[in-house]
Amino acid sequence: MLKRPTLLPTICLILAASACDSGEPDRAVKPGAGRSALEVPAPKAPFVGSAVCAECHPAITEAFSKTPMAQAARWVTPDNIGQFVPEAWRERPFKDPFTGATYELESEGDHVFLVGRGPSGETSREPIDLAFGAGLIAHTFVTPKEARLLEHRVTWFVEPKALGITPTHPNIDDLPGRLHTATTARLCLGCHGTGLEVALDGTLDLSGYVPSLGCERCHGPGEEHVASAVAGDPTRMRAWNDATGPEEIERCGECHRTIETVDFSEILGESSRIVRHAAVGTALAKCARSDERFGCTLCHDPHSPLVHDPAYYTERCLGCHDGLEGEGHAPSCGAGEEARCSTCHMPKVEVPEMGFDGASYPFADHWIRLDRGDLPRSPVEFREKAERWSELVDALVERYEEHSRKDERDLLNWNNLGLAHQARQEWEKAELAFRKATVLSPRFAQAWGNLGALYEETGRPEDAIAAYRQVVAIDPSDRMTAARLRRLLSK
Repeated sequence: MLKRPTLLPTICLILAASACDSGEPDRAVKPGAGRSALEVPAPKAPFVGSAVCAECHPAITEAFSKTPMAQAARWVTPDNIGQFVPEAWRERPFKDPFTGATYELESEGDHVFLVGRGPSGETSREPIDLAFGAGLIAHTFVTPKEARLLEHRVTWFVEPKALGITPTHPNIDDLPGRLHTATTARLCLGCHGTGLEVALDGTLDLSGYVPSLGCERCHGPGEEHVASAVAGDPTRMRAWNDATGPEEIERCGECHRTIETVDFSEILGESSRIVRHAAVGTALAKCARSDERFGCTLCHDPHSPLVHDPAYYTERCLGCHDGLEGEGHAPSCGAGEEARCSTCHMPKVEVPEMGFDGASYPFADHWIRLDRGDLPRSPVEFREKAERWSELVDALVERYEEHSRKDERDLLNWNNLGLAHQARQEWEKAELAFRKATVLSPRFAQAWGNLGALYEETGRPEDAIAAYRQVVAIDPSDRMTAARLRRLLSK
């Protein structure tokens, strides 16, 4: 029988300081462009704030306040900058080991500024508004700018207690940092706080924004619930008690990503990137795909700090696997790790660029399985191992098709569906899916490139040339596609 902790479920978030990554192109920010206000009042309607929730739910709100989720972001001011960067590091310039630029923190009025000086004399001076991260790994600094979000190039790392280059930033050379798209800005701020609103013109409205996750981030706005409770007939908020496992995973995936929001090739190629996204790995696990009771809260109580004892998670595993007969059930462990199922089935995986100055950082792989490192690396290789992995790809095709019916304008989903059909040698279906993506967005270079590869594989060189020319016109820096185009033209 599946054993669950007794709790009121909500999103379980393991926070790490990491670059917000939606897969969209980024653009450099002009030094000195824009500012945002720090003065933020209490949450505005329809949000009431966690303090109001605590009047009726004191034990849960008190326990939750100690979790990383409750400390996911904070406003930065001259009065509290010492909580993020020690004084000794604020008194001397930090040198960028990749570009040679230097950075200093300066305070003026109610703001803290990051001042950058490039090796060729260029300068930038940008306010720091928020610190992302609970401080378990790092604090990454960001600043909302109209509809977008500036992620500063410099981050404070808890280990080795030093300033360093923000994760995924070593490969960019923009002095202030990375200016994320409007879509990414909403995702980042929405997952690091509560009450974000967007004006009609697309500008981010932070007038009621409360950094870090509160009760209403996962349970929804509380104004109606509180008013009805005062009247003696409380309405029900967004409940998790009766959510199925897949529903939990999808809700957690609002911040931890879903299968539809990562590239199919990363799943097929077992990319370490997807290890960062716990909800994606959980959804891919056979545990979740074969049992609708399996969800995030089976192992994690979101109202309490994360448990680090491997024996605790082994107990969760044995809730299903203990004493059962047949293939796939192991009441005893041949590897001698009876108290540590996660050692083999959920190992720590080093993810490049997520640590100090571009080093790797370990994340627990939530794609629960034993066989690793043997996933096919391309649609062609998949066909060589089709019998073994066909069940997984069939499940992915089903998800992509279902999602396309819900959101027919999701470019990445159409691209993923095309790759999955290509892996199954369903050439016409793959072409239609890629074409759908290019019709929705004629400048979607990834779909054009996949079309070119499909045409090459199916003996249509002229069509491949046309598709590759589209890619090179959209992105002249794509050397790999340019080389493929030259090779075809030379024949």
